[in-house]
Amino acid sequence: MKYKGVFKVTILSVIGLFLIQAQASELEIPNTFQDGQVTSASEMNANFEAIKAAVNDNNNRINAPRSQFVGFSSTKLDGAGGMFAMQQACHVSFVNSHVCDTSEVSGSSYSVSAMATVEEEDSAWIRTKVAGFNSERTIINEDASAQASYNGSQVIYKTTCAGWGTNNASYRGFTINGTNGRIGDQACNISAKVACCR
Repeated sequence: MKYKGVFKVTILSVIGLFLIQAQASELEIPNTFQDGQVTSASEMNANFEAIKAAVNDNNNRINAPRSQFVGFSSTKLDGAGGMFAMQQACHVSFVNSHVCDTSEVSGSSYSVSAMATVEEEDSAWIRTKVAGFNSERTIINEDASAQASYNGSQVIYKTTCAGWGTNNASYRGFTINGTNGRIGDQACNISAKVACCR
C-alpha cells in the first residue's frame, strides 16, 4: 500500500510528535521510509509500538513515586533503639513511613505539614547516605588522630550508634537539626526523635 498526500504527511507528523515527547529515553524506530515507498501496516504498527513503549517508559519514570520527608516522630529513642523500633516510631506517627536517609530529606520539597512536627530544639536520628559512596561507611571523624585509628568496619559504628545498637555515650549517630536542617551527630545516650519519610 502507498501512503500519499495529506494522509502520509499526517502519519509522519504524528510520528514526529511522539518522537519529541519520547526524546528523554532511548528510542529506536525499526522501520524507515522514503517518499513513494511501498510499506505495510505491520511495519507502521511496529514503529508505533516502539514509540508507544518509549513514551510509556518516560511516563513511568516521570511519575515514579519519590520519598518525601513527612516529619519527626513523636516518640524519642536513644541510639540503642534499633532500626525496627525507629521504623515503628515513624509508622506510628506517619503510617507507612520509614527512617529517612540524608538524600531523601535533601531531595524532598518543602512541606508545611512536615515542618509542623519539627520544633527548633529537636534533633532527629537520620541515616546517612552520600551519593556515589557506600552508604553509612563514608563519613569519618574530622579529628585526625581518631581518623587514623578507624578502619572500614568501624566507620559505620561512628555514624549509626554501632548500627543503632548502643546507647554508649562514646558512640555517635547522625542527626538532622530542627532549627535549620543541619546534618550533624550526637552522642548515642541522648534520646531523639526520628526523621521520617514516605
